[in-house]
Amino acid sequence: FSSGPRSLKNSCLQDARLIDHLLRPVHEAARRYFYRVNLAGEALAERAATLMAALGGLPDSQARFALLVERARTRPLLSPEFRLDEFRVPGCQVRTWLVPTFRDGRCWFQLDSDAASLKAVGGLLCDFYNGQAPVDVQQESPHFLETLGLGGNLAENRRRTVWRIRELIRDFATAHLATAVAA
Repeated sequence: FSSGPRSLKNSCLQDARLIDHLLRPVHEAARRYFYRVNLAGEALAERAATLMAALGGLPDSQARFALLVERARTRPLLSPEFRLDEFRVPGCQVRTWLVPTFRDGRCWFQLDSDAASLKAVGGLLCDFYNGQAPVDVQQESPHFLETLGLGGNLAENRRRTVWRIRELIRDFATAHLATAVAA
């Protein structure tokens, strides 16, 4: 038995590999669970709890963020008719589009971006708010993003863009409050 720094490094590396090996099935189960999550029909508080449960099964914010980026790469691209300046998120350094629609008294959102990180987190925001009444969209904040540590994986300008996307979603809902009440 050697007590030198090299053996300590090897021991730590072996421990890390063992922990990774033991946790791999847990991570894989959390990943599969997240892909099966269906937020349709749930109120926003329940959606937040569902996302917390699905993503909370991963070991840290980096793993959660990596899963969101992986999922973002499978999202369909926004069709060219919506990749217009009128749908661009203002102040963003990369091209990011948010397309809001209002039908049947509910708000719906599509997002696309040249940045995988924005497509991931912005797309999650769209999933979170899709199909909700304007009053609910206006009032409910996405606290789960910070609770899960997802904001910490973004550069400051990307984080500002995510909050700008949230503001645009809230502003759209606010603009449709009267329409929803009449519907």
